[in-house]
Amino acid sequence: MQSIGSIFSLWSMQVIVVLIATIICHYLFITLNNRLVKQFPNYCFIQALSRAASAPGIVLIWLIGLSVTAEILDGEYFLCVADQAIWLRAPLIIATLCWLGLRLNTEYFSMCAELRRYTSDYHPTHNNVWGLVQKAIAITIVLASGLVILPMLGLNIEGLLALGGVGGIVAGFAARDLLSSILRGALLHMDKMFTPGDYVRIAEKNVEGTVEHIGWLKTTIRTPFQTVVYLPNMIFDNLIVENIEQSTGRLFNTKLMLKTARMGALDKLTAEIGAYLASRKEVDKKNIIVGCAALTPYAVELEIRAKTNVRKLVDFYHLQQALLIGITGIIEKSSDVELAKYPADSWQKS
Repeated sequence: MQSIGSIFSLWSMQVIVVLIATIICHYLFITLNNRLVKQFPNYCFIQALSRAASAPGIVLIWLIGLSVTAEILDGEYFLCVADQAIWLRAPLIIATLCWLGLRLNTEYFSMCAELRRYTSDYHPTHNNVWGLVQKAIAITIVLASGLVILPMLGLNIEGLLALGGVGGIVAGFAARDLLSSILRGALLHMDKMFTPGDYVRIAEKNVEGTVEHIGWLKTTIRTPFQTVVYLPNMIFDNLIVENIEQSTGRLFNTKLMLKTARMGALDKLTAEIGAYLASRKEVDKKNIIVGCAALTPYAVELEIRAKTNVRKLVDFYHLQQALLIGITGIIEKSSDVELAKYPADSWQKS
């Protein structure tokens, strides 16, 4: 029989060799990882893989090395510990690979989102759509890993799947509105009916304001009164949403009450106002209307309508103010026409 000292010397040498090999693999992995980063700086996937594998790769190397060490120690005095380590090796390796997949998923989509900011067709909704894809991939990785690990731990997943199927049907009926909102939220990101920052108007709900956030379940809109309105995503299937930000421009439309001693003076006035509007670069010259809309015994109602190429509401208000100042300046220069100081119905009552 071999002596205890010779047996101890045999497995101790094997353990030392395995540990040295593990350390060497650790060093080679770090070296290779750093070399890949430097050699392929313009490859997004390789950069993401390098960042994602930095920690899980080291854990995986030591996990394999320690599990091999546990097999070597599978003797009379180490049987319990070694058996447990060998039994947990495969589930831990799968869990580490799951960790690697989740990190790669996060790193890759984060780098792609950063690169999309510098493209010519970039829009914030792109990140929202790819964010949903990233979450879906992450959920798939976790579920797949769980289905692989549970049988390794001795759990019967057939019963869990059957119970989950029945429970899923019951939960589906109970939470159909919730699922509808989640699906509608995903479609809102893809359809681009509106995006965060857009000014929308929903006449059926008497709601208008700026879209602040499109979530999984609800959409947040801040009204001009700075109050916040939360709308479930599922209601947008049956609503007409007017997106002001997606318009090609805004309509300048105003009516002025004028007093004049002779109607012929209006021809010259309307021509001057039309020429002034046409001189503005913000106004579409093909869509200018200036004319008499109504006539009363005491005043003339002049309607001015022009299509502008200004899209943002704040810029439109500034333009509207400038146009009104310019139009009233033309009226004040006219010797035959002036602005009515009181409404026509007040004059009629007097």
